[in-house]
Amino acid sequence: MSKKSILYIIYNLDKIALKEVEILKKYMPPERIKKCEKFLNFNKKKIYIASYFFLWQLLKKNKICSNPPSFKYNHFKKPRLWFTKKICFNISHTNDTIFLAISDEPVGVDAEKIKNVPQKLIEKICTKNELKLIDSSCDYFKSFFYIWTKKESFVKKNGNSIFLNYAKLDTTNLKNIFSFSFKDLIYSLSFNHHKKFKTKKLDATLFFNKLKK
Repeated sequence: MSKKSILYIIYNLDKIALKEVEILKKYMPPERIKKCEKFLNFNKKKIYIASYFFLWQLLKKNKICSNPPSFKYNHFKKPRLWFTKKICFNISHTNDTIFLAISDEPVGVDAEKIKNVPQKLIEKICTKNELKLIDSSCDYFKSFFYIWTKKESFVKKNGNSIFLNYAKLDTTNLKNIFSFSFKDLIYSLSFNHHKKFKTKKLDATLFFNKLKK
């Protein structure tokens, strides 16, 4: 793999039936299958299976591993590939989209759909500097989700979100975070250092049609 980070946006998952995705469970390690079976929500189960499968296929495509990957976890339960510390990955997803990053250094990603959010929640998790940015924006909720996804990607990179007070994390002072929008989603990714990266967009329906042939 080159000294670049590769980002994948996999969309149109809502157009694929759960039964089409469930056949991929056979490639998952036992602990992943066990967790998958606990999902009562069909869409969450579908996203969980598809996320693992796309990760494996894209690791294979980048000549990182050929077999379905297993993971090790740190004490914050952040996963990494069991066979190497040199390649990192991170995944975020919505109801119909997977956002996946593969990098040669720790990386965190987040994707969120723009929607209305209670004012009290915004005030609870944003700093004064961030609230000023949101208030001065021409698109209030879009501005908020730029900030929220930056916070999420930062803490996912470090793998310690449960110990972090989001209200004290000021994204206006953070470096090496890149954000952009695609369709009705906001995407953010966080690195330790400035990185070159390329973004690839994949239609999940086309991928599964090829898989059937």
